[in-house]
Amino acid sequence: MRKAAVTLSASSRRTVLESIRSVCEHQSWTLHAAHVLSTHVHVVVCSTAKPEAVMTKLKAYASRALGRTKCWSRHGSTGYIWDPRQLQSAVDYVVHGQGTSMARYPNP
Repeated sequence: MRKAAVTLSASSRRTVLESIRSVCEHQSWTLHAAHVLSTHVHVVVCSTAKPEAVMTKLKAYASRALGRTKCWSRHGSTGYIWDPRQLQSAVDYVVHGQGTSMARYPNP
């Protein structure tokens, strides 16, 4: 039996965003963009770690910050960005292409 989907409140979205910023700073990763919506999160991070490892660490920090253990799907979409145009496109999509603005970084 699957658990019901988690819907993040405005306060929880801010908590997740702050945890993303915190882990990026702690790991010396460059956070280019993040948008925490009520049902999912988009993040653009530069790191020497594999995307899957970055995602796992971001989920773990966010879960601890929320005081929950099971609030994320088992996997997610990850990928590599190889050039500045791809990076700018990804940042633009995360910041501006997600509909209603919720908890996001940067917040223009």
